[in-house]
Amino acid sequence: MAPRLRSASKKRPTKDDALAFLKTVKEAFKDEKEKFVKFMEILKNSWKLSIGFSEVVEGVKEILRGHDYLILEFNIFLPKEYQIRNAKEQEAADREEARKFWGSMKAMAASREAQSSAGGGASKKVTLRDATAFLTAVRKAFADEKEKYYEFLEIMTDFKNKRINNYVVHVRVKRLFTGLDDLIHGFNNFLPETTITVSDQFMAMRLVVKIKDRFRHDEDVYISFCDILSMHRRGEKNIDETFNMISELLQDHRDLIEEFKCFLPSRFR
Repeated sequence: MAPRLRSASKKRPTKDDALAFLKTVKEAFKDEKEKFVKFMEILKNSWKLSIGFSEVVEGVKEILRGHDYLILEFNIFLPKEYQIRNAKEQEAADREEARKFWGSMKAMAASREAQSSAGGGASKKVTLRDATAFLTAVRKAFADEKEKYYEFLEIMTDFKNKRINNYVVHVRVKRLFTGLDDLIHGFNNFLPETTITVSDQFMAMRLVVKIKDRFRHDEDVYISFCDILSMHRRGEKNIDETFNMISELLQDHRDLIEEFKCFLPSRFR
């Protein structure tokens, strides 16, 4: 008979809870001692930080297969994003995440439409199917780093709730997707065309340093350059207005203008 589970209202497990759970697992596998030994090895490797949460979860999930009450109890000790779900729970969670993500995408689309009507270029129509497919791709890419998948969802929620703007979304997502070119390319489909796409942060930094050095005897130009970019990031200037202002500011320095174009949508090049 399965032991009675602790109350779900008890949020933070204690050392006594952990010891009680280990005792329960040991009792459950009294006739399969090798499984309990393997279970303890996984926990010890986790404590030594030689394996990550994903490996712990997969290993424990395999050992506890068929013992649902132990899996539910083990979940109490895991961060939410790593908790083991049955097929029905996973399907429901996936649907809820997709619904929230689509809400963020609709907010992104509305922002893109507003910027497009203000002169920021044509807007691409993105469907619920597109958004759901992309979310699935992100989940698979971070299958072994689930905290990054949830970080992505948090970024999109922050955007939907107007805690961050398009520019901050782009910067944070680009950093999160470093080395994952397919995801970066896919996410660009959801971004307003007016977003300045810094394809290489080092190159962008080099341009800023170059402008600062070029105008070291005329600091007002450098300050104006930074102010214009700040206005764009705050949504006060669309991409065309930003480009026109930068072009006028740097009108006698064609090389700087050409380098600046590298960070703009392709229609500017």
